Amino acid sequence: MAGPRDDAKEIILSPGEYICMYSSPSPAGRSYTLLIFSISLAIFMSSLDGTIVNIALPTISEAFGIS
Repeated sequence: MAGPRDDAKEIILSPGEYICMYSSPSPAGRSYTLLIFSISLAIFMSSLDGTIVNIALPTISEAFGIS
């Protein structure tokens, strides 16, 4: 049996016409997306930091005369 979802809101326009509006994504869905984004950003920043350190260390050691 097809019908509107449980979280649907129905607006009556005139007899026989209606628009079915669904609620926005749940806060849990948004927090999951934010969590995935934050973890991805942290992994990217960690790898970027490691790359910069590996490139800069030889130059820094030469500047201080450390071999």
